[in-house]
Amino acid sequence: MKRLLTILLVIIMLFPTTALAENKREFHLLTTPENELLIKYVEDYCNQEKVDLSVTYMGDIDAINELSANSADYDAVWLSNSMWLYRLDQSVSVTDSKSTGIVPIVVGIKPELYSESIRTMNDLIQLGGKFGIPSITRSDAGASSYLGIYYSLSGSPRILTMDQAKNQEIRDQIYSYMQDNSEIYSTYEDLIQLVQAGENGYYYGYESEFIRLNREYGTTLKLLYLEDGVPLADKPFAYVDNKDSKTKEIFLDIQNYLLKNSTQKEMCQEGIRTGYGGQVPYAAPEVFNADWGIDTQKYLAPMNYPSKEVTTELLNFYTAGISKPANYIFCLDFSGSMEGEGHEDMVKAMTTLFDNEIASKYFIQMKETDRVTLILFNSYANTGVSISYGDFGFIPGELKSIKPEGGTNIYKALDEATKHVIPFSSGYSNYVVLLTDGQSKEDDKNTFIKKYNGLEEQFPIYSITMGDADEKQLESLAELSGGKIFNGKKDLVSAFKTLRGYN
Repeated sequence: MKRLLTILLVIIMLFPTTALAENKREFHLLTTPENELLIKYVEDYCNQEKVDLSVTYMGDIDAINELSANSADYDAVWLSNSMWLYRLDQSVSVTDSKSTGIVPIVVGIKPELYSESIRTMNDLIQLGGKFGIPSITRSDAGASSYLGIYYSLSGSPRILTMDQAKNQEIRDQIYSYMQDNSEIYSTYEDLIQLVQAGENGYYYGYESEFIRLNREYGTTLKLLYLEDGVPLADKPFAYVDNKDSKTKEIFLDIQNYLLKNSTQKEMCQEGIRTGYGGQVPYAAPEVFNADWGIDTQKYLAPMNYPSKEVTTELLNFYTAGISKPANYIFCLDFSGSMEGEGHEDMVKAMTTLFDNEIASKYFIQMKETDRVTLILFNSYANTGVSISYGDFGFIPGELKSIKPEGGTNIYKALDEATKHVIPFSSGYSNYVVLLTDGQSKEDDKNTFIKKYNGLEEQFPIYSITMGDADEKQLESLAELSGGKIFNGKKDLVSAFKTLRGYN
């Protein structure tokens, strides 16, 4: 009898745990940084309904590539713009997409430059001066701004065609407009810094971000809604169909929560238009401020987004034909500690960048005007070798054939890198990229830091970790130079997009 009671007690103790395991609900959402302020509404629902939410942030282009490769890892996707959904691999099933808000891509202009006579793209071009624009290859706001410019210069057709995308006269116009006058920004924080610096006359971007900027920092940018076409981002919330009926129920409940009136009213206070076609039924005057040039009753002439093929053609033209030239100096660790996994990671990284077919998937391909210098190092650093554009494709194979050996001295390599930096006045942006496991001797560290601090023109050092990496020394280099550290296994494409995104 005593034994039976013990067994029953164990069963009773285990039962709640078992029941909880069976009832545990998880939801994996892939979304973009542009939705970071709105994710709280999904979190609110999941907290109320005891759903275990995990959120992964990626730019729209990266998110589509991630879904095409790993759709089984996600239950839903919340993008900035429906146009990116059309870029999905056909093997990925995404259904039940609905717009959760409308955000026009507009121009925020200094109040002293604002005029009601600026109504079209040509009016803006005639204004002259420099302007800021989000990264074309890293953000929807940048890509949409660029597509909007091309659309306007093409005469605002019903929809852009491939012939128009390849029209040399239009390409020359957009090249002339963007090449010398544009300054790329990548994040909202970058935009804040640019506006506060005051060197640009106007900026392209989301209406909601200009509203946020004016409210948070007291700026008074006036917003322009060009009559020859305003791109509209629609924030689609869509189901990734992995044939799980319970997960789909959660998805539909979250989607309904986002679309119900009370949530839409709250989202409107973040500067998101929530009415049909970009109307603002819940507009608060302190948010959609008329003094900033916002008219919630005015009809916006929307730009029709082009097809996937035309969009790809235009983005490739930007990457290869418009983006500013860069001077890349790669410091590659061939010390003994890199043998095996580290060496393999390096070859993979350089293949991603220099194999044009792979690089073009992410719009990070090199252009003919880019300069590339390779510096191989272990205990010592070799003299940097300049590689011509026609030989870029051979780089991964050559690196694969070299055997890592010896000690590590990253500071010798960085010292050599300083010899290959070219003056900013040349029109090139300098990037020193260190691919290493970070396990270096520090004998020459202070010597390099002293030399770096004495440079007339300094440069950011971007470290990409390979193999079994130690980031301690790399962190001090990032702090010294204003660079960044990227995980070569997880953030490889992000690292290269960061470099390309500022061009």
